[in-house]
Amino acid sequence: RSGEAARMSKADGKILPFDPKRRQGHRLSEQELKNIETYLEICKISRQEAFAYTISCSDAALAMPIPKMTIQPLVEKRRAACFRGDGKDLVSISFQAEGTIVTASVVDNGYGIDPQVLEKLRNTEDCGSYGLRSVRERLRLMSGQHCQIKIQSEPCRGTRITLQYDVSQVPKEE
Repeated sequence: RSGEAARMSKADGKILPFDPKRRQGHRLSEQELKNIETYLEICKISRQEAFAYTISCSDAALAMPIPKMTIQPLVEKRRAACFRGDGKDLVSISFQAEGTIVTASVVDNGYGIDPQVLEKLRNTEDCGSYGLRSVRERLRLMSGQHCQIKIQSEPCRGTRITLQYDVSQVPKEE
């Protein structure tokens, strides 16, 4: 148990503390994915959760920028939504890039989103979900109107949230 505590402490140091400046701006997808992996490892250790995850990223996408704290809130929500405790829970994260267009997906094999809630999330700018609203705003701050969020879900089959954004207008960070 002390080994687990040491691993958690080391992992926490990689992603915490979150001060306001660390949440602003953008970072490379590679760093965002490392933070997500660290977060998922902390979940597995601290909560003794039996779930699996996969992370994939094309070589082209590794060096692409992404707004800070964009993917992690989605991963947190999807991980919680898919946790059934049967040992078959899975969250998959992927990043792909083609030219200046980046596509990031978070997929789970969980319970899915209630169809009425899903319709509201898809059709309303102010969807009522702080996390999703925050993600949408971060993407717009970075890419202007050249971004979109797609949500697909089936009851008892899981959910896929896909972000697509254009990095051609992203200013270089100092």
